[in-house]
Amino acid sequence: MKNILFLSLFLFITVNAFSQIKFEKGYIITIEGDSINVNIKNYDWRFTPESFKYQIEGSSDIKIATPETVKEFGIKNEFKYIQANIQIDKSSDNIEDITYEKNPQFVPESVFLKVILEGKSNLYEFSSNLFVRYFYKVNSEEIQQLVHRKYKSNDSRIITNVYYKQQILNDLKCDAINYKSVENIDYTLSDLKSVFTKYNACYNVSQNNFDNSTKKSKLNFTLRPGVSLSSLRYNDGNEGSSFDYKYTESYLTPRLGFEVEYVLPSNKNKWSVFVEPTLRFYKSDFLLFNRPYHVDYNSLELPIGVRHYLFLNTKSKIFINGAYIFDFDFKGNINSFLIINSTPNFALGAGYSFSDKYNVELRYHSKRNILNKYEYYTGFFKNTSLIFGWRIF
Repeated sequence: MKNILFLSLFLFITVNAFSQIKFEKGYIITIEGDSINVNIKNYDWRFTPESFKYQIEGSSDIKIATPETVKEFGIKNEFKYIQANIQIDKSSDNIEDITYEKNPQFVPESVFLKVILEGKSNLYEFSSNLFVRYFYKVNSEEIQQLVHRKYKSNDSRIITNVYYKQQILNDLKCDAINYKSVENIDYTLSDLKSVFTKYNACYNVSQNNFDNSTKKSKLNFTLRPGVSLSSLRYNDGNEGSSFDYKYTESYLTPRLGFEVEYVLPSNKNKWSVFVEPTLRFYKSDFLLFNRPYHVDYNSLELPIGVRHYLFLNTKSKIFINGAYIFDFDFKGNINSFLIINSTPNFALGAGYSFSDKYNVELRYHSKRNILNKYEYYTGFFKNTSLIFGWRIF
């Protein structure tokens, strides 16, 4: 029953999580050139959107915009996208998909491009789950792709066409940009942004920087003490003619964890990954077939998981998480002759965070067999934990 209730709670919160992305004040410029103040549903897209939702101020109707209907949209201090009719090489960077073709295979497309820099020279980004492509424009020239393509040689080695370096030398003519300075530029946002910034500075042209990708990710270190309601379901297969299970009493046991959490820069910091080394302690005594049993089971758990936040206001948020837990026991035993050897298990949790400093979580663990190496003995351990968090930096 507890499993069903917890799963229902998890599904309820998960469904609601995706409704937490809010409409934010922004603008669109239509294909006809009309500028309109709107509210944009800001997903803080990891990949370049093919469309987006918006509401005209004063209206509750939700409209969908595409590159065919909108030529620019943005939210102040957040992002800016433009519509562009481009030639794009869509070859995948996955090793198994790389071909022997060295030259880019351009196809025409009407897409949104994310604006990175605007000045005398502009830098744009298009990204998908298969590749990232950068585009540029100098003065009033057309937008072009900076060419970077992986291909196979005749002996099946992976080689990279780095023509983008020659494009930079050809089109970004500046005393500060030469062969030596371009030679070591990688096809990355930070390197390309640096060279385009340098070019704009050469001509004393101010530039608008729309890239905020370096401002959002963060690393949290949190102490995570707590208590667990723990129990063991033990079976002695050598007693009697059938497997007679016996529950021990549930015990409150201590746990002490330390969490390292990486908050992902996309989707408005709503997702994170974490690892939480945890010392967990359990001892119990019980009778089975009028025979006393003593269990000594302490271990280091290593949960590795994913967390999703739902913001209530600027200081408060709730979260859900799931984790896969590795368990490293400290040579525990049952009655000194059954050596504990446990299996991994799963955990689901939900909690509340205040001021990005303090949090509390209720976490349910699936059962794990701590007598995994025995054929006729089983010991299913499970626990539910109340965890308190204090972020130290």
